[in-house]
Amino acid sequence: MLKLLRVEGHSMAPDALEGDFVLIHSYFKMRESKQGDWLVFNHPSFGLLLKECVAVDIMKLTFRSKSLGPHGLTEKEIGDISFSRIVGKVCCHIPCHTA
Repeated sequence: MLKLLRVEGHSMAPDALEGDFVLIHSYFKMRESKQGDWLVFNHPSFGLLLKECVAVDIMKLTFRSKSLGPHGLTEKEIGDISFSRIVGKVCCHIPCHTA
């Protein structure tokens, strides 16, 4: 299933800015998530987030992520996230800003 989401906030700047869009797909094996993937997931404290995957622990079925920008959540603040919380993996970034 594909879903189009609008980026809110500046935590993924400069790669994804507020107002940009990301196309995510949910039909992928969670265990295939890898470092560098952009994932959308439901965080138990922060709600729906778009972050870059920085590590995957197949044994625990968890991953770690972080913001790209200096004003976003850190890897430590986000913590370990269960694969079951993944909403989708970004397959296309649609910038809506000009350089």
